[in-house]
This record gives sequence, C-alpha cells and structure tokens, in this order.
Amino acid sequence: MDSIGLLKLKILSRGISDGGTGLLERLHLVQNPAAIARTGNNGLFISLEPMGGGKPSPLNVAMSYNNDFAKSSPYILSEEGGKFFLLDTTSGIKYTVNIPTETPQWLLTPVGDSIAGNYVAFEGGSTVIADITPGCIYINKGEGCKFCGIGALDKSQMLGYAGKLKASLEIAAQAAGVDIFVLTGGNTYTRDRGAYQYVQFVEAIKKHNKRASVSLEISPPEPSIVREVFEKLKAAGVEAITMNLEFYSDKTRAEIMPRKGSFPREDYYHAGQVGIEIFGKNKITSGLIVGVEPLEDTKRAIDELASRGILPEPYPFKPNAGSQMRDWPTIDPSITHEATLYAAEAQKKHGIDPRQAGGCIACAACGVSQELYTQVCKLR
Repeated sequence: MDSIGLLKLKILSRGISDGGTGLLERLHLVQNPAAIARTGNNGLFISLEPMGGGKPSPLNVAMSYNNDFAKSSPYILSEEGGKFFLLDTTSGIKYTVNIPTETPQWLLTPVGDSIAGNYVAFEGGSTVIADITPGCIYINKGEGCKFCGIGALDKSQMLGYAGKLKASLEIAAQAAGVDIFVLTGGNTYTRDRGAYQYVQFVEAIKKHNKRASVSLEISPPEPSIVREVFEKLKAAGVEAITMNLEFYSDKTRAEIMPRKGSFPREDYYHAGQVGIEIFGKNKITSGLIVGVEPLEDTKRAIDELASRGILPEPYPFKPNAGSQMRDWPTIDPSITHEATLYAAEAQKKHGIDPRQAGGCIACAACGVSQELYTQVCKLR
C-alpha cells in the first residue's frame, strides 16, 4: 500500500485532532449542519498531497475527532491562510488537505421544524447515510452492542420521524451528484429483524433518482423468511446488503453484543448466500471489527465469509464516545492492515471484487479494502 493509503489506515485507527482550536467542529458542521452525532465519525471528503508536490490522492475518510482517543491523535489538522494542512507528527510529513467549507444547500432545506440535515448525514463526495430510527431498541432492552455509541431509541422522537426522513431522502435524491445511499438502524424483535421497515425509504429515494445505488445495513432475517424479505427489498430498489458479523468467537459475540450475538453465525452465512442469488455477486458484505478478539479469530471469520462468496470488510475498533467500550485503547494500525490484506487475499482467491461492491465499501470511508485488493491484484 502506498504512503497515502497507509496514512488513511492510521487515521481510521487513531482519529485526528485540531489541537483544541475548534477547527474540526466547524468543518464538521459544514457537512453536518444539524450536528448529528454519528459515533464520532467526521466523514469529511478530503484530498491529501505531500508538501512539495506530487499527484493528489483523493480519500474519503470517516475521521473520528470528537472522541476522547482522537484528542491525543498524532495527526493534527490546521488552517493557515485559508488553506488546510495535516501534520503527521510521527514522521514530520505535512499534507495539504482539501475540505469543503460551504454547506450543500439541499442539506439546509426545511423539513418539519428542522432541516434535511437533521435526518440524513452527507459523507462527502456522493454518499448520504441515514439511520431509519433515532436510536437502537436493543439498547433500551439492555442488549445493545457495547462498541456502539448511537444510543437508545428515543420513542418521543419517533412521532413523525419516518415522514421527515422520507422527505429528507427525497431532497437528497434530487441533489446534484448524490447517488450513493446507505441506510442503517431500525433493529427490531420481529422475524425480519427490521428489514421490512426499509422499503418505504428505498422507494422514496428511487422515486426521484432511479440511478441511485441504495444499500442497507441490517441483521440477517430469520432463515425461514430470508428469501421472501430479500426479494421484497430487491423489488423496492435495493442494490446491496451488509450484514455485519462483527466477531467470530461466540463468546465474544455474546459478551459484546448480547442481542446480535444471539443470531447464529449460520444465519449470516445462509442469508449471505441467499442474498448473492438475489442481488448478485459482490453485493453482499459483512463487516468485522479488528482488535477486540484475537486476530486468528478475525481471519477465521474472513475465511468462512469469503468461501461462501460474502465479501468480508475489516474495520479497526474505535472506542466511541457514548459506548460501553469508550475507555478501551485504540489498536495498532498494523493489525488492521494485516487483517485487511488477509481479506484481500481471500477475496481474490474466491473471485470477490470489493471495487464492484455497494454500500459502505463503495463509499470506502471506513476501511481500505479497495486499496489493498488493488495491491494484491497487481502483485499476482
């Protein structure tokens, strides 16, 4: 991986700091004018270039900045003379950074008593992310994932929420250049595990932008109805599905994510294989959090997913604010590099191509799968 790609991986693991100047908060509000807290990801679309010249290397990086661990990050963002720079204090290398400084007008469009930007998050470039519910019901029941900082479901906010989110998605779908939509949230205790809730939102997007790529991040529906659920989602216009296994070890899964961990790994594998039949090759992915369980367990998960045609996507663990694991240490970026390189080899072996994936991998803000897969292909 080139130096820019390695820097991206380090930023994902350690976050960035502005040295207490408030610069990051100001820039975050440009793309997120309603100040939605999304587990600490800044999601700025940036272009990095080493000082002294060289070809710019565009990166879409979900940069943590408002978590405690990011305050001590060795990657410092500054503004000088109206320009932005990122200093890597571990190497002394300074990068020029291009960051949007004006809020897209569509985000400011009134929706109810707020704005569209209160219901959808613009991740820069062409990607919009939205939670279909304001919080997670599993947390209300004491069964939430301990690494997640999204918070409990606030039922007082549910009144009218779906209508306002639909209106906001319709606004985004009509915005110039916005063509990737990632929808998440909405966990339930029903057999579909929340999947059916997405249909109305997908249809709202497709109504105004038939070319939009819409992907969902869901839990696997129960095996007896998974085909029925996926066929309905496909008919609505969903292009890709992400079902995050997160961890391999049953012990780790039960301890860290009590509700999601109760869904057998086989449910993920079965749903993934049915999904490939319905949505096509490279359209079913599964995220794995690196750095919590032994690396060998992560590799086992990679092997079992890839051998079934499911695209494994390793992400570095981050101790997010508001989560039960907020005081855990960050992980060495080299561990995520090893896991992602292993995943790239497995993808190549089983004929899976992350460059053709949808959803989170298409956005490429939280991982380096595309970069490392390209490297593996060049070496083979």
